[in-house]
Formats: sequence, structure tokens, C-alpha cells
Amino acid sequence: MLVARPPAVDDVDSWLALWCPELGKDSTCVVISSVNRCDTLDEPLAALVDRVVEAPPLRGRPADVLALAGHFSRSDRRRDLAFTPVARRALTAFDWPGNAKQLRAVVREASARTDLIDVRHLPAEVLAGSGRGLSRLQVLERDDMVRCLIAPGATVVSTAAALETGKATLHRKIAQYGIRLPNRSAGSAADQG
Repeated sequence: MLVARPPAVDDVDSWLALWCPELGKDSTCVVISSVNRCDTLDEPLAALVDRVVEAPPLRGRPADVLALAGHFSRSDRRRDLAFTPVARRALTAFDWPGNAKQLRAVVREASARTDLIDVRHLPAEVLAGSGRGLSRLQVLERDDMVRCLIAPGATVVSTAAALETGKATLHRKIAQYGIRLPNRSAGSAADQG
């Protein structure tokens, strides 16, 4: 199996000259990656295409998230990195509107900071949903809440105090922003309140 990116407009002829002979072999499969939509295929290539396989969005394949995250961390750091159980639950629960590209960016950023990826290394949007429709001020507020909630030893009471807000207000805003804190150990923010 060979994976190739589509050519630039000026390179189509040389690209086809390179890949078309490979497609003629029985044991060869060429996957053209990074293509959002391909309405037309040049005649020489179209005749060699058996089938188009469309991969469903990552939100429909939560079982693939951890395998991809591990692959991305290995390709970026050249070794296996570990994910805490809480981080694994957060990664698989997120909808990934940006698909694998977004997952790769999240893993790359987290793996640049640590060898053991925990929720504190993940962006707030992973714990709170995509944030579509939020103003900049709301995004900042949500991110600050998540930062406080995932701090080691944080509780709803300590988070409310740190944010200078009431416990009931904090609960309302957690629901409003759709913040999902994966199950954590006893005594954590997810368990108290």
C-alpha cells in the first residue's frame, strides 16, 4: 500500500507517470490522501481506480481516536507516550470537528510538553466541546473554568473560590458550556459539588 498526496497543477503529468505504473500491479494499492473532494480524475488514472473508500468522520469512530493519538505521538516524538485514563476518556468523548488533523494538532501540542499526557495538557475545547457559537469572552471564561477544574486536587468549591463566583453559578456555567470532566479519582472536581 502506498500513500500519496495529490500533485500541484503543474506536476500532474509527472505524478501520473510515477503512480500509474504502480496501479497496474495486482498487489499494489495507492491511497491518495489529503483530498477533501475529487470531482474529476484524469482519464489515465480514472481507468485504474477500482473503488473509492470514504473514511467516516472521527466523531463516528471513537474507538479509533486512541490508536490515532498513539500513532501521532510516536510520529512526532519517535517513541510511545502514555495517556492517563482521564485523558483517554476525554479524547474519546470529544467530537473532533476538525477530524484527524485536529487530533494530530492536539496530540502534537500535548506531547511537546510531557511524556505522560493528562487532561491538563489538553486544550479546554476537548473537555468543553467545540465552542461553536461562543463569543471570545465566553471562550476565555470557559477555558479559565476548565483550567481551574482540572488543576490537581481541584474541587467545585475551590474552583468557584478561585474564579470568585458562587458554586451554583459555576454548576450552571459548566452545564451552559457543556464542560465534561471525565471521571476522576475521589475528591476531585468531578466528584464534589
